[in-house]
Amino acid sequence: LEACREIALQDLQGLEDSPAEQVLLDLKARYHPAPLNRDRYGTPEGIEAVTPAVVRDYHARHFRPGGCVLSVAGMFDW
Repeated sequence: LEACREIALQDLQGLEDSPAEQVLLDLKARYHPAPLNRDRYGTPEGIEAVTPAVVRDYHARHFRPGGCVLSVAGMFDW
């Protein structure tokens, strides 16, 4: 998780070197309603707040197979 956190922070810092990307993010934030106006970068505080426990909790609450449809094609032997 630490390596992913460092990459995300570097990506966020790299945004400072890209005025065009900053303008596009600002336009998106102004034009689209929430939650569609969120950018993919997040904030340094939000990135630092992610812990393994937070990821496990999020996964347990949101990754459920309910409502799934399983389709099998070809020569499958049940």
